[in-house]
Amino acid sequence: QTYACSGLRTLVVACRYMSEQECEQWLPTYQAAKSSINQRTELLAQCARAVEKDFMLLGAVGIEDELQEGVPEAIAVLREAGLNVWMITGDKAETALAIAHKCNLVDADENERDDGDREEENNTNRPGKQQLERMVNLSGESLRQRVMALHAQLVLQPGERESQSGRRGVNTSTSPGSWLGWTATQRPPAASGLTNGREIALMVDGISLEGLWLNADLRRRFVQCVQVIPTVLACRVSPLQKAALVRMIKTAPGHPITLAIGDGANDVGMIHESRVGVGICGKEGRHAANSADFAISQFRFLVGLLFLHGRYNYIRCSKLVLYSFFKNLLLVSVLFYYCTYSGFSGTVPLDTLVFSGYNFYLGLPILAVSSLDLDIPRDSVMRYPRLAYSTGRLGKMLNIKNMAKWCLFAFAQGLILFVVTMRFISGPTSVSSGADGLFQFDMYGVGLNQQTSGSGLGVFAEGFTLYTVAVVAMQYKVVSMATTPTAIFWFLWTISFLGFVFFTFVYGLSSSIEFFNTVPLSFRSQPFWLALLLVPLLLALGDSIFESILRAVDPSEHDMLLTLLDRDTKAELAHPRQGNLDPSLRSNSMSTDSVSGVALRPMSESRATSLASQVTN
Repeated sequence: QTYACSGLRTLVVACRYMSEQECEQWLPTYQAAKSSINQRTELLAQCARAVEKDFMLLGAVGIEDELQEGVPEAIAVLREAGLNVWMITGDKAETALAIAHKCNLVDADENERDDGDREEENNTNRPGKQQLERMVNLSGESLRQRVMALHAQLVLQPGERESQSGRRGVNTSTSPGSWLGWTATQRPPAASGLTNGREIALMVDGISLEGLWLNADLRRRFVQCVQVIPTVLACRVSPLQKAALVRMIKTAPGHPITLAIGDGANDVGMIHESRVGVGICGKEGRHAANSADFAISQFRFLVGLLFLHGRYNYIRCSKLVLYSFFKNLLLVSVLFYYCTYSGFSGTVPLDTLVFSGYNFYLGLPILAVSSLDLDIPRDSVMRYPRLAYSTGRLGKMLNIKNMAKWCLFAFAQGLILFVVTMRFISGPTSVSSGADGLFQFDMYGVGLNQQTSGSGLGVFAEGFTLYTVAVVAMQYKVVSMATTPTAIFWFLWTISFLGFVFFTFVYGLSSSIEFFNTVPLSFRSQPFWLALLLVPLLLALGDSIFESILRAVDPSEHDMLLTLLDRDTKAELAHPRQGNLDPSLRSNSMSTDSVSGVALRPMSESRATSLASQVTN
């Protein structure tokens, strides 16, 4: 017990002498159980229980499983970012709790709560510590009462707690977890993982988990509880229980994103069950690394995998998906609006080959953005880990709401592009000479291309003008999306635009009679250049104004992060001789997380730089 409380992995050595008669009676039973097809596990357990008794104690050993470098700091960053961190181990409860203290996962007192016995004085004397809730060696009625009490404390509203008293269960259709649909990253409104202003840490063992899995109602309530508890210790858990525990959370309402990390063969099942598996190449072999989605050499590199590579990859992929939908919807909307101009005749105002190359012209710059763009520096991510990681953790960029906003904005910009451009290039479709002087105008009125002959540019020239304006507008759009445009981006951007001009010009000189000489005719038209200059700038200006209004009215976590970093940069420039910002200056840069309502204080500059260097080296 002393070894376990010190964080050592204990091993008790004992023996038992069996007589020849006992062996002759036991071995046939063991052989029959070993070769049995039905209930083999239960029969082998019965054989083991028959002989594993009346041992003679030989001794006990304690082995220190030393933590890797940077483990406490890495877990502190994960917790600070708002992630729910679980430690699932096969060690006994005392060993697991001691290791959790060493790795900065739990800062509660070991004797604060023992099963169902609460000491009220411990809840008020140390407000800065966690409140440890134990669910160890419980089964039957004691387990049910413990889960019900924890569920009423964390999940239910005050009125629901009173109505629940006297009932053994709650209808699934009316319980909070069935309609809230929160995930591990979204706290339900009635719970924040706090009691008496203190964060909760839960300890559960394999015996209690077996009892939970046998009762569907208790399992559902337990899942609702652990989704709002930021720290969970699961001890005395077998490899099969590890995988079952991850599966239970992965299939919970809201389908939370689970990540499992391990370094041994006993973690392979857990890694396979999780949505993201990370294996550590350590002294226990490469079984976990070979079975995982990602392999790292040390636990502290998980911070870089999540907060740097993972965060940048999410933002880049989100920009790629949103831009791809936006540019295609804008072109489709322009063609739809052209149907009103052509009387819904189905006329396509452009050559098919030129039209089909739209994604090819605009595909190269966004590939550079989705591969190389960095929205903020790496050390800035470590200074505000909660705000920095919440963009991907809460799915703020790539979701239905944001996708709908981009789609609607694409149709709106397509309408502006079509109307303004057609006002520039539209003109009288025919002129009849004589005293009457009858003019027949298009539906949008007299434009700026009224020529002496009284004829317009033509269908393909008008379509080429609309098409070119759309291409240039999307080139401006991708520039506005690139936070840190590199030389590679500008090279691909230039090649993309010049390739479009070169292809359309050469193809216009050698194509069919419909598109022949269309590009030179458009280039000689002054309204073409006027539309090409003004319309993309008008769309870019409208996009900038819309985003500014949206940031002022409903700022996202990413907008708040950029605002805080801008304030810090100005404060550093105003006080260049102070290596780290003064706490009084830091207090002006505090922000409030819209999810948890907790005031955010930035990490010190030295610590942020140190963490950034650790995870990138």
